[in-house]
Order: sequence, then C-alpha cells, then structure tokens
Amino acid sequence: MSEIKLSDQLGAMAIIDELYHQQIALEEQLNPSALRNKIAQSVKQYYQSKGMDIDDALIEKGVNQWFADRLRFQMAKPAWHQRLLAKFYINRNIFIIACLLCAIAWGGYATLTSYTEKWAQQALVAKQQAEKQALIERQKATALALAEKQKEKQALVNNLTDYLKEFESLNNNGLRYASDAGKALRLEADKLFAQLVDKTRSFDIEANQSDSADSSLESKLAKLTSVYQSIAGDSKIISDNLANYKSLLNSDRRIQQIADVKNFSSLYQTYLPFHKAFDNATLALSSGAANAESEIAALEASYQQLLEVQKITRQGNDIVTLLKKTVLRKDQPEIDGVASEMKQSLSQFQLPEAQAALFHLEYLYQLSQADLTLMIVDQVGEKSGVERTYDNSGGKTWYLVVEAKTPQGRAFPLRLTDSETGKMATVTRFGLQVPSSEYNKVRSDKRDNGHIDNPTVGKKSPGRLAFSYSRSTDGKIIMEW
Repeated sequence: MSEIKLSDQLGAMAIIDELYHQQIALEEQLNPSALRNKIAQSVKQYYQSKGMDIDDALIEKGVNQWFADRLRFQMAKPAWHQRLLAKFYINRNIFIIACLLCAIAWGGYATLTSYTEKWAQQALVAKQQAEKQALIERQKATALALAEKQKEKQALVNNLTDYLKEFESLNNNGLRYASDAGKALRLEADKLFAQLVDKTRSFDIEANQSDSADSSLESKLAKLTSVYQSIAGDSKIISDNLANYKSLLNSDRRIQQIADVKNFSSLYQTYLPFHKAFDNATLALSSGAANAESEIAALEASYQQLLEVQKITRQGNDIVTLLKKTVLRKDQPEIDGVASEMKQSLSQFQLPEAQAALFHLEYLYQLSQADLTLMIVDQVGEKSGVERTYDNSGGKTWYLVVEAKTPQGRAFPLRLTDSETGKMATVTRFGLQVPSSEYNKVRSDKRDNGHIDNPTVGKKSPGRLAFSYSRSTDGKIIMEW
C-alpha cells in the first residue's frame, strides 16, 4: 500500500465517490415518487427553517414545474459575435452569392465609371471644338454683318445726298400759296441734314476701330446698328418731307394754273361759286389743312364748271343775238326772260338749268325761223276735240286738238307748258282751249261729212314766236286727254 502514490489514491477515491453519486442519482431517477416526496420535504423544511408556513398545494405545484423542466436542455446564451458568426456560417451560401454579386456590381460600376469618364472627356472635347467653330462662324457672320451695315449706311448717305440736291432744285421753283408750309419742311430737312453729318461721322469712327475679339465685334455691330437705325429714321423723315414738299409744289402749281388763266380777276369777281372754291383751296393749302387735296379738287371741278358756263354763255349770247335780229320786238320779252333765267343759273353754276335754258333759246330760234299753220287734227280714228268735265266743281272746258304744220305739211314740235300740270314738254299735238260755241261749231263741221272743212286755228310767220289765232281762244293748252 505504501508504494501507491497519494495522488493515485485520491483519484481512485474520486472515481468511487463519483460512481456512488451516479448510483444515487440513478436510483432517484428510477423512483420518481420517492424523489418527489424527498424534494417536497426538503422545500418544506427550508421554508420552515426560515419561519415561513407554505401551503402543501403550492409546494406541490412548484415540484410539478421542476419535474416538467428537469429534462429540458437550458443552454447559456452565446455572445453577440458568436451569434453573428453562427448566422454567417449557417447562411454561408447566401453570403457567398451576395459577395459575388457585390463584386460583379463593383466591377460593373468601375467599368461604367471609366467609360463615362472617357465619354465625358470626348464630349467635352467635342463641345470645345463646336464652341470654337461656332465662335469662328459667329465672328465671320459678325464681320459680314459689319460690312453689310457699312454698305447700307453708304446707300443711305447717297440717298440723302440725292434728297438734298432734289430739295435744292425744287426750292428754286418756289411756292406761291404754300410758301410757309414749304419753308417749314425745308428748315426741318436742313436741321436733320446737319444732325446726319455728325451721326455719319460717328458711324465711320466706330467702323474703323480695329477690334478682333468676338465680344468686341458684336459690341461694334450693336453700336453701328444703333447709329444706322438713327440715320435711317432721320432719312425716312427727310424722305417724307421731300414727298410732302413735292405734294405741296404740285398742289400749288395746280392752283397757279387756274390763277394764271386769262381774265381770272373778272371770273373771280363774277362767279361766286368759283370765288368760294378758290378761297377755300388757297386757305387749306397755306394752312396745311388735312382737306387741302379735296379743296383743290373741288376748285378744279369748279373751274371745269366755269369753262362749261363760259361755253354755254357764249352759245346763249350768240343765239340771243340772232334772235334779236330776226324776232319782232313784241316777241322779244320771251327771249329776254329765257336769257335772264340762263344767266341766273350760270352765275350759280346750275348747269342742268342753264342747259335747259340754252335748249329753250335754240328752240325759240328754230321757231322764229319757221312758217307754221296751227290746224285741227282731222284724221280717221283721231280726236279733233276734247271735252273736260270737273267732278268737284261740275264745270266744263273744251279743247280743240291741234298741231303746227310747215308749208311742206310736216308736223313741227312745239315746246309748251301744260296749263293743268304746269309741266313743260315738246309735243306735236296738244289741246287748245276754246269756248263751247267754237267747240260745237267744229263738231258740227265734222259731223256734216266726216271732215273739218276749215281746220285752220292760227298762223305764225317767220320772225314771230307767237301764233295769231283765227278762232276764239285764251291760249291755254293740255297735253294729255
């Protein structure tokens, strides 16, 4: 025994002790009822030792719960990194796939980034080249625009020179009735010409400046365009003034042509319409009125009327002279009356009335030359007399239907006035009023054999305007029955 080491002895005793406890635990597990009673008794003794009286039912409930959990494995909760590693291990396939996808995505992103940077560099280079080309084109366009603007300016200057020369040539002709308006136009044009000299000089100075930068070229073009527009605006005003001056000169000459006619003063004093038209036209032109053109046109129309008046006057005077020579004095009052009517109409430029009076004078001359016999109409189917009954008064009048015949038997038209209507007309047959006795006499004459044996009513010899009646009559006539 003395040769066995103490450590070996202690180890053997530990093994025996362990086997003993395992035997006790085994017996306890094989006899659960005894184990339950033993545990319940131990718990009760524990609480009694503490001075606490616990109900057996509560102790029984606790024992039952212990037996329910005694065979269940209660593992200690691992640390967080242990849990994380465990999850990684369990889900290693998903993790590997995710890593592969991330790697692929990162590679794609790197490739795309590289391509994008390369494309951006190429686009930047292309943009710079395009901007450079656009700058060159813009510089060319600006330079061309500058050259074109200088040509346009020179054309304006040439036009202005022509305007000035034309103004000077027109001014030498002078104005008679629109001198003030013409002078105002010329003064304004001279003032604008002086301003344009300075503007043209400013344009040339700016155009001759040597700037090659694009911004400088565009700035120069903007300045030249501004000056050019100012020059063009003044040029337009001068052009309008020149056109207005020409219009004034033309209008003034139109009036002068009328004012310079022979015996103008006499016509101006004699004919009031012409007098007024001339005054209105000259006043409108001299004052620059908006209706000057219409007033001048009215004057020209009035002058044309005056020429027609003079023509009618000459014709009427000639006819009146002939009538005075051929017509007996006792018939001349009718000539004087018609001539007076014609003169009155002419003085007021009433040309239709004057023409009618001239026509009447011509008729009187033809009548004065004719040898006429006034005869009762005596034809089959034609009336020789008319009996007029008036319903309102119950009165009656009697008329013989007559016509004037030349020695050759032709009917001569007479210009007469209807006593009932007051209208004047030219007719070959008309009703001549006679007393009822004369009317009945002619009717009896026609009833005898169907013809009128004595159809003569009156005669008019050359040099006379009125008929000498052989039958009783008051000279009243009618034209309709």
